[in-house]
Amino acid sequence: MNSAATGRLGRDGPDFRIPVLRPKLPDPKDMLPYLERIHRNSIASNGGPLSRELEARLAELFGPSCGVASCCSATLGLTISLLAQRAESGTLCMVPAWTFAASAHAIVAAGLVPWIVDVDRKTRRLEPAAALDLLERAPGRIGAVIPVSEFGLPVDSEGWDVFQDRTGLAVVLDLAAAFDGTRPARVPSVISLHATKTVTAGEGGFILSTDDDLIEAIRQCANFGFSKSNHATGPALNAKLSEYAAAVALASLSDWPDNRKALQAVGQQYRDVLQGIGCVRLPDGWPAEWVSSTFNVRLEADILPAVVRNLESIGVASRSWWGPGLHRQEAFAKFERTETPITDNLAATTLGLPFWIGLPIEAPGAIAQVIANTERDFLSR
Repeated sequence: MNSAATGRLGRDGPDFRIPVLRPKLPDPKDMLPYLERIHRNSIASNGGPLSRELEARLAELFGPSCGVASCCSATLGLTISLLAQRAESGTLCMVPAWTFAASAHAIVAAGLVPWIVDVDRKTRRLEPAAALDLLERAPGRIGAVIPVSEFGLPVDSEGWDVFQDRTGLAVVLDLAAAFDGTRPARVPSVISLHATKTVTAGEGGFILSTDDDLIEAIRQCANFGFSKSNHATGPALNAKLSEYAAAVALASLSDWPDNRKALQAVGQQYRDVLQGIGCVRLPDGWPAEWVSSTFNVRLEADILPAVVRNLESIGVASRSWWGPGLHRQEAFAKFERTETPITDNLAATTLGLPFWIGLPIEAPGAIAQVIANTERDFLSR
């Protein structure tokens, strides 16, 4: 073992003692009252009382002018948000290369064709001004745009309202990990309630918009295109959130204030021990202004593989959450794209470190020591 791989965390057999993520699920006793209500009501889906209560509580949390539509996954939430805006089948949907695979899968499911573009060097996301410029270089007719939040970093939602006013295009904000820090806009924001997220339904999601008519259209697209009868009014899916998932989400939502403080505390531990290491760049505004369920740092590309190996040697997992970018994944390699130098650099320099409630108090310091030692070894060569 070289000098960079030092620490006292150790391994338990073949498994990492310190995983990169350990979901914080609600206590079963807190879910029990909701499950009993399902049993009494004999309603398990189809917009039942628990899913309506969840939507009302989320609307209260995000603001009085905000409408909420729940759905069974954020991926389908993206798809039905495109369908609800009548984005024309076969047209291009502009999407950043720097995102999770779900963004492109949702586009294909809605009948559109991904056009993969690079992100802004500073903000690491697709910005409204850049999207306007890209429209003139598109290889075909654009029908929609899906901007993406990088690992929960807040997005300029108001700027995308202005973009939509100027272009008339369908816009859907993929804010899967941005439960914290999102400001609702007219364009729909899709947030995940997956098991790995800060607030969870086990599997699920919801869509925010200040446009009540759009929220109603999204609800119809999640329910076979039905409104007040079983007459389908247009393209749609079955994307409803079950009452069982709503029960988990309601219990998890009650835990959110305490969980947010706990995540901020772990984040501050990391910031305290990492901010003096030259090769580490931390997320903007994190954790004071926003938190998410993952923690990602930027490292020098030549150092990152050695950091991964040295963390593994002391039983600590890490992860490249978004891999090489959409354009490098087999499922999407056939789609047209711009040059992607910024995304390529992000893919080579971004690393997810262990981040979860209950992370051993010594872990951030030990991880920081491994990174510092790895950097020192490289500089001494």
